[in-house]
Amino acid sequence: MHEKKDSATAAQGQRRVAYSLFVCVVYSLLSGWCVLHNKYILQQVFPDSNCLLLVQNVFTLLFIGLGKQFFGLQVNARLRSTGDWVVGVCYSLNVLCGLWSLHYLSVPMFSALKRCNIVVVWLIELIFAAKS
Repeated sequence: MHEKKDSATAAQGQRRVAYSLFVCVVYSLLSGWCVLHNKYILQQVFPDSNCLLLVQNVFTLLFIGLGKQFFGLQVNARLRSTGDWVVGVCYSLNVLCGLWSLHYLSVPMFSALKRCNIVVVWLIELIFAAKS
């Protein structure tokens, strides 16, 4: 009896690992494709990164609206405090600066600098931790 439970638990764990790996691979492919697509768009279509950011935000809102209407997508995002607004504005500025830098950098350099973002976050956390 215990052998059946153990084998079922092991099989379920293997499915979770396989699903996690699949999600990681899909995310990596889509992330790389988005960087290359944005580089192409900035070089060929939109001369300014502000236009690209605006179009991407409009399409995101459009897809969320269509998902809510046709597929019953549940989105419970409400801005409850000023901190929510600050985080949203900071994120939009981060994306805008990223698109602006992608316009002037090569894709490998952009990817390398984007990966160094965590170092800056760690340094800022270290400064704030030292003050408290």
